[in-house]
Amino acid sequence: MNLTLDFTSYNFIFACGVFVFIYYLIPHKVKWIYLLLASACIYTLSSPVCALFLLATITVTYISGLLIERAKGKGAKTLAMLLPLLFDISLLVYAKYTGFLLEIFSKITGSLSEGKAVAVIVPMGVSFYTFQSLAYILDVYKSKIKPEKNYFKFMLFISYFPQLIQGPISRFDDLSRELFKEHRFDGKEFAFGAQRVLFGYFKKMVIADRIGILVNTLTSDTETYHGGWFLILLIFYTIELYMDFSGGIDITIGLSRMLGIKVTENFLRPIFSESVARFWNRWHVTMGKWFRDYIYIPLGGSRVNLGRIIFNFFVVWLTTGIWHGAGYNYILWGLMNFAVIASSKLLDKPYAVVRRALKLEGKKWYRFICCIRTWLLASLFFTMFAYGSLNNALNAAKGLFAKGSLSMFSDGNIFTCGLSLRDYIVIGTGILLVFIIECIEEHDAGNKPVAANDAVLNRIHTLPYPVRVLIWLGLFIAVILLGAYGRGYNAASFIYNRF
Repeated sequence: MNLTLDFTSYNFIFACGVFVFIYYLIPHKVKWIYLLLASACIYTLSSPVCALFLLATITVTYISGLLIERAKGKGAKTLAMLLPLLFDISLLVYAKYTGFLLEIFSKITGSLSEGKAVAVIVPMGVSFYTFQSLAYILDVYKSKIKPEKNYFKFMLFISYFPQLIQGPISRFDDLSRELFKEHRFDGKEFAFGAQRVLFGYFKKMVIADRIGILVNTLTSDTETYHGGWFLILLIFYTIELYMDFSGGIDITIGLSRMLGIKVTENFLRPIFSESVARFWNRWHVTMGKWFRDYIYIPLGGSRVNLGRIIFNFFVVWLTTGIWHGAGYNYILWGLMNFAVIASSKLLDKPYAVVRRALKLEGKKWYRFICCIRTWLLASLFFTMFAYGSLNNALNAAKGLFAKGSLSMFSDGNIFTCGLSLRDYIVIGTGILLVFIIECIEEHDAGNKPVAANDAVLNRIHTLPYPVRVLIWLGLFIAVILLGAYGRGYNAASFIYNRF
């Protein structure tokens, strides 16, 4: 059972508008209480049972922080850290991996009859709030932060509703500072936040959800849609995933910004990555930093010999694959990323020699080729998510290079997958708009890659007010008129909800 919140219904959008309006009317001292009540209501109304999972994680993690601080002696402190850590991880394992583990167990022992399913509730955002809780426990244990004494303030840190469902994975010292400081209405910040929300809905509803109809068709019948269709999915699925996930993060960051709360950026234009390693420094940034800080560095990071570094890569990418979901396809996805990143590390010096010999350093055309190569590799790996298994992906890829494998473009079958010519034009135009915006941001990035996410917003802000209004109105109308609706569309579905 996988429950979701409908972040794209008009009722939710209207409710958020009213919510923000009331937020600025109430006194500063009770603003955080207002946020807590809203978070609790939204999550509890979606599923009371899931709320119990969340409450258990919050309570155990909160008590852990206090016990670690008060513990006398290293042994007691370690125990106060370790037991809650195992509890939080156990809830995550139960929620996400029970079915997968029982499947493995049944194959080994034959104890479960074939086809017998096990009903397990998967709480919304369990991967995200569990990792946020684990980071808190470890940071308190390492004395990086002081534990929060107020239980309800800690509850808000874990359950803050805009980021609860799909991140970003915030650290306590960053988010708590933002949640509890005084927030006065700032017209510029409010406008920037509202535009970010609109742009998030544009990416989600106009591009991602429309591509989703095509992707669902192609992955539902690999016997029919194979060969050239695999290449089409290879290209479109990663775009859908990026627009869906980054669009959801835009909504989270934008809504928070409207409230005066700055949330950590989670995407830094991954399309401009020259290697797979750099791709993951730009895609789902907070997840990458979590694995770096709490797994890679404790294992020795890059301070150890080359063999140990490769082993550290292996552990990080194996656990990253497992974090994304229960299934061999997720493990395989992680190992595919590990293989490429480890190979690049092993061949780093020979590559450098070749680049210098061919005078490739600093060449724009060479960087362009590297970025395309990286995006195609990442897209190939993401087919493990799209098809759900290696067998399905291989079945879809059969005949890829056979004669006539791309005939769907000439015989019109490309329009039999739920999308019309108009849909492809809308998708193409939307992708072009996003690409232009990210080119501007990347151009302005320099030594401030995070601040560059405001590059276009800053340019819009310099325009005359009537022009700004027309831009906002145009984007709003585009979402209303061009958003995907009807067959194959589910407003409540964000792809990263399943991870």
